[in-house]
Amino acid sequence: MKTQMEKDLFGIIFKNFGRSDLETRNSDNEDFLDVSVWTLKAALEEAYKAGQASEK
Repeated sequence: MKTQMEKDLFGIIFKNFGRSDLETRNSDNEDFLDVSVWTLKAALEEAYKAGQASEK
């Protein structure tokens, strides 16, 4: 069973990168993602805010 943190992180991953997991797939097309800096920034900000919210 996934923890709340895992659920939050995988939600962020799916929303920003379209991936449902972080498993190695042994395929360059699936293991190395082209990600814009603004998408990476948005994902990191969302993860940071989720961390702050979990402290409350």
